[in-house]
Amino acid sequence: KHEDFPVSKTDGVSIKKIIGEDVSISLVFDAKMEDITIQPRARYGRNLASGFCLAVVAISGEGTWQNNEGHLTFKAKDFSVIEALEDTMVIAHSTGQNELRLAVVEVPTEVEYPLYG
Repeated sequence: KHEDFPVSKTDGVSIKKIIGEDVSISLVFDAKMEDITIQPRARYGRNLASGFCLAVVAISGEGTWQNNEGHLTFKAKDFSVIEALEDTMVIAHSTGQNELRLAVVEVPTEVEYPLYG
């Protein structure tokens, strides 16, 4: 059940870990998945290591992505891919009147195994 996944809350941001450390799903590849809710006018930042990318679907709300290369506006149903060519801080700002909800998957940009079945 969705209530069984660990949730952390701080400064208007709620993060439910789906895949990764401290969850009941065990996988043998380097991936993380989170369901992130950001309250209006709050922000969420995360470090993204070189060689990794984020694939993000905005489930509801609107916001902006910000990193050392600038910023990008997005809204519900938008899909974003953010690739780190060097270690970087990626920040999501909730800019609308309602909470911003994101489905976030972090994966390496290159792997040493085939990506097909």
